[in-house]
Parts: sequence; structure tokens; C-alpha cells
Amino acid sequence: MKKRFLLSSIFYTFLYMYVCGQDIEIQNTVYPMVFVEGSNFDVDSRRYYLPDFSIGQTEVTLGLWHAVTGEPKPDWYSGDDFPVSGITLEDVDAFIAKLNKLTGRQYRLPTGIEWQYAFQGGKIFKPATYSGHNIADSAGWYFDNSGGNIQPVATKRPNSLGVYDMSGNVSELCSDGFVMDSLLLWFALGGDCFQTIEEFSQTNAGISSGNFDGFATDELVSQPCGLRLVCSVDTLHAEFPASSLTVSENSVSFPLDGASTQILVSTDALSWTVSHLPEWCKAARSEGGLLLNIDCASNSGTSRKGWFKISAGRQEVFININQEGTPATYFRTETQRIAFRSMDTSKTVKVDTDGGNLEVTDLPDWCVATIYEGSFTLTPTHNTGIARHARIKVTALPLETFIDIVQTGSATYLDTDVNKLDFSSFGGTEHVNVSTDGDAWQVSVPWWCRIVRNNTGFTVQCKPNSGGMNTGFIKVSAGGQQVEIMAIQHAPFNSPKHKERALVGISMGYVGKQWKYIKNGGTQKYGIWDEHSSLGGFQFGARFEPLFKYGFGINTGLFFEIYGSNTDLRTAADDETFQYYGTFAEFSMNIPLHIEYRFHIAPHFSLFFYGGASFDLGIAATMDEYTEDEYNKTGEDEVREPYFTDNKLYGDTAYEFYLKRFTPYLDAGAGIRVYGAQINVQISKGLEDISPWSDLIIRQNKNIAITLSWMIGE
Repeated sequence: MKKRFLLSSIFYTFLYMYVCGQDIEIQNTVYPMVFVEGSNFDVDSRRYYLPDFSIGQTEVTLGLWHAVTGEPKPDWYSGDDFPVSGITLEDVDAFIAKLNKLTGRQYRLPTGIEWQYAFQGGKIFKPATYSGHNIADSAGWYFDNSGGNIQPVATKRPNSLGVYDMSGNVSELCSDGFVMDSLLLWFALGGDCFQTIEEFSQTNAGISSGNFDGFATDELVSQPCGLRLVCSVDTLHAEFPASSLTVSENSVSFPLDGASTQILVSTDALSWTVSHLPEWCKAARSEGGLLLNIDCASNSGTSRKGWFKISAGRQEVFININQEGTPATYFRTETQRIAFRSMDTSKTVKVDTDGGNLEVTDLPDWCVATIYEGSFTLTPTHNTGIARHARIKVTALPLETFIDIVQTGSATYLDTDVNKLDFSSFGGTEHVNVSTDGDAWQVSVPWWCRIVRNNTGFTVQCKPNSGGMNTGFIKVSAGGQQVEIMAIQHAPFNSPKHKERALVGISMGYVGKQWKYIKNGGTQKYGIWDEHSSLGGFQFGARFEPLFKYGFGINTGLFFEIYGSNTDLRTAADDETFQYYGTFAEFSMNIPLHIEYRFHIAPHFSLFFYGGASFDLGIAATMDEYTEDEYNKTGEDEVREPYFTDNKLYGDTAYEFYLKRFTPYLDAGAGIRVYGAQINVQISKGLEDISPWSDLIIRQNKNIAITLSWMIGE
């Protein structure tokens, strides 16, 4: 406990020494600062966290002001212990900048929240009508006890923090403000010696409830307005979220030769930054922290526009920057009259000038202008009434010219003598009559047609068609009216709808092989051995499908097939006491050559049928036999060893089945394609008897093949 008390005492001793070290002493003039311990603080149902800071024990005095600024004391000088008053924000900014340079510290104006927190006594909060007392005469100077005269500082009772004159004498500036009636207003709090008791009470009651009074910045000179300084104790934790950010100007304009200007920045944040400034401008925050100084370079070209952003916490303000361009010595536009149709689009006018301030003015409400470098574009709204006209002015200072613009009226009716045109695959021509009261009409046709306009309407010329059926709409419009004519051109045969077709793809799927045995009029179907009706396998490879006119094409490719089969436990034919398991594996290559016909039902959906020949080329085939013990091995380190292996099965007549290395087939198949995905279903019948025995016929068939392909290029 003693150790904790000792550490606490040391900490507060150093803190007191640091805060006392923030007192200002210049030329024998001392301005004491009071430490304010931070805490949570609620204002208007919003909670703030204020870190520790120190605040001036009194308002800034005339003695400190003249010691810092070096200004001579005027004849009316009332004394060093009177508060400074009648100052502008520019004066305050310059004063704080000089003070910080002399002391090497960062003194500033308090935020409205910091000022109110200190007004109410900080963490040592004691409810009172005024700062430090419930009786106005004990708390501060107002008209009834001052006669309307500013009084020396620290002549009334302090509040619980030991801070004087926060109520009355002179109003005090804070660093944040607000916009009202297009003016940037600044917080000037606490009331002054010009207020009656009613005004004085209302001002201080408003402060205690969070409703601050304020004066416009251009009126501060005539008000008894002073200031009080603060300094952050812990600069590493001095920031808290900004709730306000306002500026005195939202747009800044510069002359051709460039110039400098200042913008007042008001925020309750302790810092703010500038970003996105155009390269032809420079900006720097004033040393006092209240102003932004902007310098604009001279301009020898066209007029320039830009913007930049001021940020404080999550608050942002955007300010536009404009600068005049060079004056014009010559100026010409390519036309003096522009005619628009009732539903026309924009038109661009080229401008030839060396001026840098191109403007388009006197625009009617039915037309807007967009200015580019060397030209401008006019865009009228659609005209649903009578014809209209106007004269606009185009200026490249100091030169100007005028352009007449007219726009026709819209149609009240529009009709054609047909609503459908039907063309054969060989093309042809059809005439369409147009009836309308519009000043002009337009027509658009599908890509496979062209038009020739005439006095009564237009003629549609359809090109010959060697592909699929063509359909589309011919659109006729006049003003706000529109008529659609359906156009159809038939195809000689079915054909692809697009020139871009998928030719090559990858394919994989299931294939089943079967041996058909015919002997003495009877038929049996085997896979491998006599206990399976078919042999299952896996097929993968590349598919190639070039298509020609009228829906015909070729279906071919290169596919590899893998087959495998296992037997149940079998008894040897020559030894009924010996039982074994048999396995079979084969790897072969299949090459098809098919003719295909494809129905293109939709641009990305088609059905197709194909047929032709194919052949298998056997690559390797192996048959293994295992004893029951060997076959049933399941250990991870155990390897099954067959007691018999035969890998030369092609042409071997020693088995119940017979394999031949080369086998031809007759194939038939069908499929469906959606975009690039394609499914094929195919059956294949062997074309020759592969049996080596005269009393037995063997045909090798593929009873089913189902594959999925992805065709590239569609």
C-alpha cells in the first residue's frame, strides 16, 4: 500500500511539474495555466472522451498580447491585467503562431467541448448557474455591475478548477463553429460586460445545456470578444473524433496571373489535413492553425478547374478551385446554325481559338452544353410539341459569337402499310409505305438487310442466305412515335446461326464392351469370362467436330479406352479341388469417322445425330489368376502375387473369350450441346466375325458409350 502511494505521489508530482511548465512567461509577463484532468463528458446526449489538457487561468491579457506581438500600446491602453478584446480570427491566428514560435509549445484555441468542460469544473463538476457560483455578481462581470466596461481579469470568484472569468467580462473564442445564412459563425462563449442580467443569465444557461451562442466572424471586431488558451498535456492521446468541420469558402477563383487567398477552417478536432490539391496550387496550414493559405501559380493556357479536400477525423469538406485562362486573340466556330430533329442526339461544334475561357451561355431550358478542349457539345431534350428555336452565345473572352439552334416538333401519328415482311433464302426486295405528320422519320433494319429511302417510304433489300433462319425487327420512328415491322428470312437447310463454332473439345465418359457368341442357332453375350454380360470401361480423349453448310459436319477424334474385370471364386476345369480368382485389364485406342447432322434450335442450343465407322487398336491386355489366399490380402505392406499371368492375349485361343488387336465397328449416336457442354450417347456393332473357330461366330460390340465433352471456342 505504501509502495502504491509512493508511486502515485511521484506520478502526480511530475504531472504537476509538467503542467506548471506550460505556464507562459514572456518579458516578465506570466500567463498561468490550470491542469484539467480528462474524463467522459456528455453533451446533448452525445458522449465525448476528453484527454488531459491545461487551460489558461484567465483570458489572454493585454500584457501577454503585446509581449508576444510586439505591437506598441495604444493611447487608450487600460492596463496589462485587462483582457484583450475586439480582435479578428486572423489576429488570433497570428498571435498563436508567434506564441508557439517563442515558447516551442503548441498552444491553441479550445474546442467548444473543452471550453464547456472547463466551464462546468471538469471532472470536479459542481452544478452552478454560472461558472463557479450561483450568484451572477460573484461569478462575473456584466452590464449591471460593470457599467458596460471591461474589467481586469481574476477579480471575481474562480470555479472549482481555479479558472477565472469564464462567465462575463469578454466573450471567448473557440476553434469550432457552424454555418448559418451562408456565413461561417464562430463560438464566442461565456457572455460579456455589455449584457443585461437577463441576457447574461440566458447566455450562461445556454452553455450549461450545450446550446452555444455565436457571432459572425466579420462582426468580431465590434464585439468585446477575447480568447483563452489551451495546451494538450498528452499529445499522443490528444485526438478525439471530430463532430464538426466547416470552412469559410466552398469555392475559390483565381485570376490569370495567379494569387494567394486564405480560408478559415473551423473544427472541434485538434488537427486537420489537406489532400488532392491540383499541381498548379500549393496550400499550407497557418502556424496558428486556424487558416489555410492557398497560392495559385500563373496560367498561360486554358482555364483550369480542380478541387481539394480538407479532412478532420471522419469529417470531410470539398472546395472547388477555378482559374481564368488566357484571353483570345482569334475565335471561330465551324457553324452558325444547328438543326436538331425531335428525338435527335447530341451534336458537337468545333471551336478554333487561342483563348482559354470558352463559355456557352444563353442556353434555352431544353438544351444543355458540355465544353471540351477545342469544342463543345449541345444536347437537346426530346421535343413532343411544336418546333422550337433559340440563339446561344459562345464566348472566348473577350471575343464572342452567336449560334442559332432549331428543333423540329414530334409526330402525332405514324403508320406503315405492312407489319410483317417474309423473304426467301435467295433474298429479295419489299417496299414499305410510311405515313406520318412528323418533320422527319428514321428507320433501322437488321444486319442482313439494307434500305433505300424514297418519297413515299423505303425499300428493304434482303441479302441471300446460306445459313440458318434470320429474324429481326425493322423499326420506324418519328418524334415520339415508333412502329415495328417483323422481318423473317427462311433458310434453305438447317445451319449454324453463328460463324464462331466450337471445333475441338475434350471428352470423357463410360463405355461398355460385349462379346456376342452365336453357336448352333443360339446366342450368348459375355463380358469377360462366362459370369458377366458386359465389360465396363472408361473412355477419354479429344473430339473434333468441324461443321459445314446446311447443318452437316464431321464427328471424329482420338479416344483411349481402359477396361477391367474381376471374377468371382472359380473352380479349375482340370482340378475340382483348386479354386482361384481371375482379373482382366485392357488398354486400347479408338478412332471414329462419322457424318453428323446438327439441328440449331437456338444460338447456343443444338441437337445432333451422327453415324459411320470406327476401329479399335488394342495396345495391351493382361489376365492374372490368384489363389484365394493371395487375392484376399488386405495388409498395407502385402503385395498380391498371381500364380499365373498372361499379357499376350491378342489372338490367344486358350480362353473362353477371344481378343483381336484390330476391330472395326459400325457406329450410331446422338447428342445435345448447350453452349460448350456436350453429351454423346453411342452404340457400336462389330463388322466382322473375330472367331478363330469354324463352328462359332463371335462379334465384339460396344453396347453403350456415354461421354461428356467440353467444346472449346463457342
